[in-house]
Amino acid sequence: MKDKDRLISPVNNKETGSLKYDLVPSHCSRLSLVFVSSKKTFMAELKTKVNDASVEKFISSVKDEETRKDCFTLLELMKKETKEEPKMWGDSIVGFGTFHYKGKSGREGDWFVTGFSPRKQNMTVYFCLGFHHLNSLMKGLGKFKTSAGSCLYLKKLSDIDIKVLKQMLKENKANLKTLIQKFNAR
Repeated sequence: MKDKDRLISPVNNKETGSLKYDLVPSHCSRLSLVFVSSKKTFMAELKTKVNDASVEKFISSVKDEETRKDCFTLLELMKKETKEEPKMWGDSIVGFGTFHYKGKSGREGDWFVTGFSPRKQNMTVYFCLGFHHLNSLMKGLGKFKTSAGSCLYLKKLSDIDIKVLKQMLKENKANLKTLIQKFNAR
């Protein structure tokens, strides 16, 4: 993952009280800034956290029938390929697996490895450790867009080759340990 694929986020240095900046994964972009003292230094806190909300209830609430069916298809595919149980992250992301990340400033946390979210304009499929290692497979995926080094945007599942997506999930799982080490070494 390159620096352009990460966001700059303020971090309060507890020892000196000064403000430093850290590069965080772009998929962690849902940050809220909190004032931490009369000095008005900032501490960024992730808004999107794992919770106990029902994945099935969330997917069932998706209004568009085709999108809802695509979500259930992705749910089963990701459960099978990741061998992980789905968890809700925030109120609109279904995530599978977790990894621990640590920035150079000491900021650290847990995040899902892969997941999806039915957004208004597109279905977003997340490969949170990036998909640079999947470039050769992505050539045969079909119609999609990417951004932020970890997000695949699809209009609908019928626009892509599900077999290729399945292979991408398998490759991601097979390389997970190495990907996490590289991610944390950046």
